[in-house]
Amino acid sequence: MKKIIVFAALILTNLACKKTTVDKVLTKTELLGGTKSKTWLGSAATAALTPSNANFDLFAVLPVCETDDIMIIYPTKIVENKEGNTKCDSKGSDIKNSSKWVLSSDEKSITVDRFIVTIPPLEKLEFANQKLDIVELTVSTLKLQTKFKYKSQDVLLNASFIAK
Repeated sequence: MKKIIVFAALILTNLACKKTTVDKVLTKTELLGGTKSKTWLGSAATAALTPSNANFDLFAVLPVCETDDIMIIYPTKIVENKEGNTKCDSKGSDIKNSSKWVLSSDEKSITVDRFIVTIPPLEKLEFANQKLDIVELTVSTLKLQTKFKYKSQDVLLNASFIAK
């Protein structure tokens, strides 16, 4: 009987001494930009235009040199869009765009001071202080949605990214 009590006491002592690890809850800024930077690769993008009711799968209609670009978000509130493995202009800079970003106070959107989007057939549109709604944000997934005007159309753009 003493052996059982001593054995039970050893087990309880061992269990009590084991350290438990607690996963740190990441802030939205850390989810977006990591601790130094975070690289995101576009995985899907769609544009819905109204009133024409036209819908585009941008990854299906844009060239690979556009769809393989990466986005690097820094916790210092800088975001860079860089060329991916294929460049549209072999002589051009690797950095296509650099802008500042701000997370909204409710943490449901970010605003970038310079937002550039490519609409088929390779027409680049640039907007200042564009609000991007955060649809989903995890360690490995980022989904953004934004609205803007293109000619006489309202455009709803959805873009998905995976952490690289």
